[in-house]
Amino acid sequence: MKKKDFIILVNEEIEKFDFLGSDESHKDEANIELLNNEDLQKQFICDSLLAKNAKIKIIHVDDSHIGGNWESNELEDVTKLSIEYNISIEYLYDSNEKPIIFDVRFHGDNVSVSADGTSDSGTYDTPPANEAWFSNIDWQAINASLFADGSEIEFTAFERAPINIRKLFVKEYVEQLIVDRTTMDIHDNLNNSIVTQYC
Repeated sequence: MKKKDFIILVNEEIEKFDFLGSDESHKDEANIELLNNEDLQKQFICDSLLAKNAKIKIIHVDDSHIGGNWESNELEDVTKLSIEYNISIEYLYDSNEKPIIFDVRFHGDNVSVSADGTSDSGTYDTPPANEAWFSNIDWQAINASLFADGSEIEFTAFERAPINIRKLFVKEYVEQLIVDRTTMDIHDNLNNSIVTQYC
């Protein structure tokens, strides 16, 4: 290899090398800029509510906790929940682009709930059976926040969305966590007919 060709080759490799990690830094900045876009946020809410599972993947649960008095033996004493649910999401917002990765945090300290149930004392032939479920959950008391690369992103589309859209969005992500942790189903009357109007 001639000296001139060798110098050209070395220079090309030096140009390709990212000494200060600036390529990764630019990707992070672009990710944050995308997430600050209210239209993208609204599309994420709509894709969540319309069950676009191919576009949204929960790739990691960072933290999840359910507290409150839901374990009470008396259903009338079941009045509140506390919820902490932090998830990492991969979202394919545009099929021509790479998915973006960000975190969604759901948090509620004093979420009002009520419970109902049935009780069958059984007979000689059948054992007793009790069933309890949440008849109401104040989904609006659970806040949703976005984070990317450790920075909180203002979730403008969520804050500006109609109340029932906010409730449905929170329910979409938190409902199964509540059912799994409390072993109580949720029978509320939250109507999702507004989704098609919003989306």
